[in-house]
Amino acid sequence: MTSDRIFDLVNSGDDDEQPVKKVEIFDDKKLNKLYDDWLQFDEELRSFEMKHKIYVTKLDEVESLKTEYRNEFNKYKKKIIQLQENVDQLKQSSTKKG
Repeated sequence: MTSDRIFDLVNSGDDDEQPVKKVEIFDDKKLNKLYDDWLQFDEELRSFEMKHKIYVTKLDEVESLKTEYRNEFNKYKKKIIQLQENVDQLKQSSTKKG
């Protein structure tokens, strides 16, 4: 003999409507299957959380490296611009003398 469990499910509609009450009956097999599915989902979710933490850590690492690289690049860019200006000034002074 299987014992049936009764669950009250309340579905709420729009604010104007009264909630509709439904009664579902689950036998032990269905309830056990639902519970097993829930446990499996919980395990998958915990695994995903760990992967997500690793992802966020690596993303922070990449963002930090990106900022560092951008700053270094801008420093070299300024040096190149300054060198180009110095070369242009040297050319102008040499053409005036020559």
